[in-house]
Amino acid sequence: MIQKSYSRIATIINRSAPAGTVLGIVSIACMFINQLCATLCETSPFLGNLLSFVVWLAKFIGCIWLMKFFMKRFAAREEEVNNKDTFLFGLFAALLSSLLFAALTMLNMAVISPELYQAQYDMALQAVAPMLDSNTMAKMSSIMENIHEIAFFQTFIYCFLYGIILSAILSRNIPARDPFAQFKNNEENAE
Repeated sequence: MIQKSYSRIATIINRSAPAGTVLGIVSIACMFINQLCATLCETSPFLGNLLSFVVWLAKFIGCIWLMKFFMKRFAAREEEVNNKDTFLFGLFAALLSSLLFAALTMLNMAVISPELYQAQYDMALQAVAPMLDSNTMAKMSSIMENIHEIAFFQTFIYCFLYGIILSAILSRNIPARDPFAQFKNNEENAE
């Protein structure tokens, strides 16, 4: 019994790895598209914000659709899949996707384009600097030294929680349940 449950979980993890990888790649691609939009639209902040919103909306809807697609495909390919299995599939896919996206976000901030994030930080700091005292300014500087690690954990937690909630919602009907199954079983037993 225990061996069978470990085998089932291993199967779910193996099947969810490609889904999590694809979801992570989609999120990473959208991050870089947003950066490109911000760079190209430096002269027109409204256009940059509009393009950024459109990319975010496409990512949001696309990730929901992809998660549903992968969960349905998993349920169709595996025998005796129940709603708990599809939830676990979504949970492991969300875990891998969150790890990939958070790691690349940290790498992007530290190595790939740190000047973009430094410029955004400086602009935000200039906007609020007149309202801050010297102690707060010193704290803000210390936060900037650790911003890569903060961004990793913040991104990972946010994305993973989002994935858990999405998996819980989608797994309720994947695979489809028959609401009248109990009545059909009672009728069959009565005959």
